[in-house]
Amino acid sequence: MTRALAIAAAELHVLRRSSATWVLWAVFLFAAGYGFASSPATHLETSMRGALVWVLFALMFLIPAVAARLLSREFEEGTIELTLTSPVSDLELIFGKYLAGLVLAFGWLATTLPLAGLLALYGSPEWLLLGTGYLAIALVTILFMAMATLGAVLAPNQALGFVLGAGLILAVWFSGAALTLFPAISPEARVALSLANQFDEMSNGILDLRAIVLPLSLAAVALFLATRVIETRRWL
Repeated sequence: MTRALAIAAAELHVLRRSSATWVLWAVFLFAAGYGFASSPATHLETSMRGALVWVLFALMFLIPAVAARLLSREFEEGTIELTLTSPVSDLELIFGKYLAGLVLAFGWLATTLPLAGLLALYGSPEWLLLGTGYLAIALVTILFMAMATLGAVLAPNQALGFVLGAGLILAVWFSGAALTLFPAISPEARVALSLANQFDEMSNGILDLRAIVLPLSLAAVALFLATRVIETRRWL
């Protein structure tokens, strides 16, 4: 774990010095601000639901860009070979890179808190809805970063890493809708396995253990698969 934290700290230092990181952050803030200003939920319900939907949409594409920078770029430049020969396990490598991206994404989310402050200043928001909304977006961020990490380790370059990461995120997000193609699956099961439905319910203040377990379980599976891919590459 110590080595994973060291990798995460080193990667965060590199990301902080990269101009691309600040460009992605600016895009994220624009999406959050636009969603906050334009959503009827902000003015009529005094809630962050509109802003969080735009944040969700932005993260679907910004997170794969970060993961591709952290992992796919090493394959593209050939520096992954040096990394794999260092005394670091595959799990430590993947978790360290993943943790760096996750801390960055959570930092982006933290910059939207002043918007919640504006709601409190000029209105009376429901703090339960606000809290469950941020919990929902945090869980989704954990899952998206894991999926993007898996996509990044499968790609030989950043462009393909971004495409694969974004594709996996979209696939897992819309998997619930795809289940409607199978009539044998009960409506209750489709609802339980739909990330979009779980996110919507949690954003409306409905807490369900399944909405917490599902994204965390999928994230764990994605990181496990990413570790196995790195293990395979080590012996190629």
